[in-house]
Amino acid sequence: MNIRNELRKLAASTTGQININENQIDEVCQYLQMYQYCNFIPILLNCITSFGIIDDQDEVITTLQTFISENRSTSNNIADTSKTLNNIFRGLTNQHMTLIKIVVQYSPLVIMFKKYELHSQNGRRRFLELRDNLTTQFQLQERNNLVLNALIIIHTVCEPFCLKAQSLSQFLSRIQKLNNVDESLNQLDICYKNLQLINGWLSSDSSSLENAIIIMEYLYKTGTIYVFLKHLVGEKSYFEIRYYLEPHDSDSTDQDHESPPKKKTHQIMSMTDFADHKRQLTFCNVDVSDVAQKKIMLVQQLKLLKRLENLFSSLISLENQGHPQYQDQCIVYTIGDNSRALASILQSLKDTEVHVGDESREQFQIAKQNELKSVLDS
Repeated sequence: MNIRNELRKLAASTTGQININENQIDEVCQYLQMYQYCNFIPILLNCITSFGIIDDQDEVITTLQTFISENRSTSNNIADTSKTLNNIFRGLTNQHMTLIKIVVQYSPLVIMFKKYELHSQNGRRRFLELRDNLTTQFQLQERNNLVLNALIIIHTVCEPFCLKAQSLSQFLSRIQKLNNVDESLNQLDICYKNLQLINGWLSSDSSSLENAIIIMEYLYKTGTIYVFLKHLVGEKSYFEIRYYLEPHDSDSTDQDHESPPKKKTHQIMSMTDFADHKRQLTFCNVDVSDVAQKKIMLVQQLKLLKRLENLFSSLISLENQGHPQYQDQCIVYTIGDNSRALASILQSLKDTEVHVGDESREQFQIAKQNELKSVLDS
């Protein structure tokens, strides 16, 4: 809406005059603009405080606080006040001000992004990996796709509210650089209404993370992928990973000599379990950074899982193209540690905690970690 044109129409209809005094129009526009800013300033200050965007006291914020406390709205200083506020909010549109207001109302979304540190360098990488994982997982799932697409959009929109700013002008500059603000308002509403669902995607408690790392080791040691190509018989093709849990050596030594040996516990990881396992490893990547060998295994396993996805995609493509060797077949690939090299390295790393002195432990572990990386890359 063009306020100036609307004021001209209003003045013409009420006074019956064709030639309108432009100075009066300018003065009314100033009043209206200042009234809008007066309503917006408390929202902006609340936003800065609630999200802790600016740590140090900012001169512009002090000016706005003073303006509110002194209620500068008299006709004597309207010109100066209008000039000051226009300088502060230059380039800020009605859509930008509405965005700030809505984000404050939907503050749990910003709190969620800050909790998972999704705007840090590692956080951005993890978010992109999560996006790719969930996009694959949510094929033909309309509601989940709707929420995921909204989450992808507001991840960018919420960034200025999650990052520290050195000044108010820097914060407002980041807001002004956002695109498609009107569309973002709808996406914020979708994500806010599905906050619990999104938290479920992002969260991984300590027990599930620990379990994911344990499964990771067993996949390396004993994993085998089975790809079932079923399109020819009217069924959906799928894959599963089979692995087994081996009894610990300590368990076997504690057994009575006459007791039968413990059997291996066989497990099956479905495609849904696969996607969940990948998500958990993605989000615990930073959490295990203090354990070097697990960090190496984790990074390499994420690469392995990506290769398995690409393998499945290639087989599906061959099946859909009608290749005779890929119709109604079960194709098996071993991904486990048949040579037992990995198990040997992991055991030697554990032994250093007991049998190797402090002086040589670090050097020994570095050598074994390099050996571990070489085995996993092969």
